[in-house]
Amino acid sequence: KLRVVVNLSSLTITAGDSGNGGVAANAILVTTDPNATNLTTTQDGFIFYDDGTDVWLIGYVGTNTILNLPASFNDKSYGIYDYAFQDNTQLTSVTIPSGVTSIGAYAFDGCTKITSFTLSEGLQTIGAYAFTDCDAMTEFVIPSTVTYVGRAAFYSCGALTTVTFLESEDPERTLEFADGTSTSTGVFASCSKLVSVTLPEGLTHLGAYAFYNCSGLTTVNVPSTVTSMGVRVFYGTSRLETVYWDAVNCADFAHSAYLFYNAGNSVGDGLTVYFGEGVTHIPAYLFHPSTDTSTAGIPRLTSVVIEGNALKTIGANAFLMINENSNSDLETIYYGGSLEDLQALVAGIGAGNTDLLEAEIYLYSESTPPANDTDDGFAGVGEVSIPVGSASVTVNIAGYWHWTQDEELNDVVTVWVFTPAGSEDGSEGESAGTDTQTN
Repeated sequence: KLRVVVNLSSLTITAGDSGNGGVAANAILVTTDPNATNLTTTQDGFIFYDDGTDVWLIGYVGTNTILNLPASFNDKSYGIYDYAFQDNTQLTSVTIPSGVTSIGAYAFDGCTKITSFTLSEGLQTIGAYAFTDCDAMTEFVIPSTVTYVGRAAFYSCGALTTVTFLESEDPERTLEFADGTSTSTGVFASCSKLVSVTLPEGLTHLGAYAFYNCSGLTTVNVPSTVTSMGVRVFYGTSRLETVYWDAVNCADFAHSAYLFYNAGNSVGDGLTVYFGEGVTHIPAYLFHPSTDTSTAGIPRLTSVVIEGNALKTIGANAFLMINENSNSDLETIYYGGSLEDLQALVAGIGAGNTDLLEAEIYLYSESTPPANDTDDGFAGVGEVSIPVGSASVTVNIAGYWHWTQDEELNDVVTVWVFTPAGSEDGSEGESAGTDTQTN
């Protein structure tokens, strides 16, 4: 890609213009002076452009396979320009120092042999398609200073398994994922081996198609700061097992968002979603399938954990048809409040979520729950009728649960279940306590 064009003709040529055969389409500078190109090639083979204001690394003509980029140029920080290392298949390792503030579009696109990228604090933006088809990379750690990630930045990185966005100590820092415009332009779209993603507080927008067809993804978190998402963000994440949803001000979604289309459908135990203690509203159409009448794409959501009792409303059709698909039954809801809290929540459940209340519901208890009057189970367990306006809804309270952490910070969940007399397991109506521990 031409970065500097020396125009000795009578043609009018402008940097970035696609006219004249596109000769200057990717140019930083068009000049009529062959001695005023602002270009310098270092002894190490790095080509820099410096016009006194902007400094860019625009290319590399060396032969090293392991690159440590310069800390600065002319004592200035710099950006990596678009296409700077595109299709360089000799590189195996790249370290980008803190003096680099941006990585341009397609900068490392097609660098198929790089197994190690080290990105440093100070980096602010990652351009569109910056690391597309870096097929040997298995892990990326994104600095806390990054505020913007362009569309398809990591598209189709076939070996990528783990991505971690570091948390920032700056409470004002925000991060945005650009919206993709198609199935092949999401930030991490078609990273089929991606297993785990850690997204940071400060993330405000998850762009459309961000994790489209990341069929290996098992765990993802949605931070409290997320306020909006584009369409089909987690579409096709068929092995998704766990979602930690902490977004406290996320806007409702449209009917055609298809956010979790087919999520969890290749997982034996299905998908569990945890709604954090600060969540007061679950957005409309969050787990909505492709249409109101088709069972195609319904996520296999089997368990919901609502931490605390802050949740007050559930948007329309957030869980539409979850229980109508025989392959996708929502079996259990662990609710972090009391029966009185649940009664208030039921009044705030929007249309199209009727099947949500067909699941077995466990209420929260700090200690062993009280026995009922006949001493053969727990008080409040069984079918409970909750008034909703002039009507009522019947819910099945199956028992109680409690969450804590041990000394090693492992989650410890205790579940108390009442098994009525005459059940298939032959019990005589005694309560059963079950402890399960997960990291």
